[in-house]
Amino acid sequence: AFEQGGQGARRRRGAAAAVLGQGLAHLLLALPGAVLFLVVLPRVYGFSATMRLGDLLAMLLPFILSVSFLGQFVSTWLRRRETAVLLFIALSLPLFFLVGVAWPVEAIPPLLRTASFIFPSTSAIDGLVRVNQMDAALADVFSDWGRLWGLAIAYGVLAVVATHIAGREEAIDGRAA
Repeated sequence: AFEQGGQGARRRRGAAAAVLGQGLAHLLLALPGAVLFLVVLPRVYGFSATMRLGDLLAMLLPFILSVSFLGQFVSTWLRRRETAVLLFIALSLPLFFLVGVAWPVEAIPPLLRTASFIFPSTSAIDGLVRVNQMDAALADVFSDWGRLWGLAIAYGVLAVVATHIAGREEAIDGRAA
């Protein structure tokens, strides 16, 4: 609908329905890959992997939704969707280092470490590694899990508001033209 009708199509469906619908579509598309990557392949290659599949799924749900809503929020402010892909590709390596897996958390300046929590990857990687490789329970990663749900809600609200504003601006521009 977006390809054919632009923001106007999203506006006719309603901003909240459009954002939530895309989020659920992203969730259904990403879950099989996540299950393959986190459940099937570690067992195929003999790596340690958790038997707490419910806890793993509980971590994946808010992560995928928060990434989807973040992407939808950012995409409302860009003219071409490819720009968002390039932006996040450029940010991916610095974000990986800020997570604390490839670089010691103690060596990251506190301000940067705190700022890294606005990105879902920081909490998700920490929580998913602890659940999947260290057999932690959801209660052990509750702060990461809660932070991911907070980000999913915050980015979801921001995406709805931004979609609503972008649709209203497009309607005004369309009437002016």
